[in-house]
Amino acid sequence: MWSTTKLIMVSQTLSSTAALLFTFNIMLLLVFFVSYLPGINSAWYNSLKMPNFDPWIARGLWLVAAFLSYVGLYLILLRVPTNKGLLINDFYLIGGFLTIIWSVAFLQLQDLRLAVWLSLLLFLYQLWLLTYIFWLSPFLSLFLVPLVIMYFYLVYSMIDLALLNQVPL
Repeated sequence: MWSTTKLIMVSQTLSSTAALLFTFNIMLLLVFFVSYLPGINSAWYNSLKMPNFDPWIARGLWLVAAFLSYVGLYLILLRVPTNKGLLINDFYLIGGFLTIIWSVAFLQLQDLRLAVWLSLLLFLYQLWLLTYIFWLSPFLSLFLVPLVIMYFYLVYSMIDLALLNQVPL
């Protein structure tokens, strides 16, 4: 039989695990920027034909969407049962790794075709994650909607960029 002391110890261990995973998620965001910032200043990136759209608007929207999604993750860790919250945290980590893979494929390997397909994979993954969270908490899933919209925009912009630069898909 579980005693109250054992339950408290398990709860504290899971809480520290959630905090560690949440911190790891934020660190993945920093790794993404290490790949992203030099990539957008490279000669290859600057030689691409770009659509007539101010990229700073999209970058600002990405920051807002990412911030909201991490606020949602934090609230999930507080409100959803611990085992489901940790699982969702793991799903965020997978999404972070996929985003880093996209960034490296596009900005470091300079493979536009691969980046298009990875952007589609990212969008589908985030859409699935939104659906998964919706079944746990419709309210908390709202925090992920802006990010899913931005991933849809990523797919559109990557296809547009590939077509403008005559890269076969």
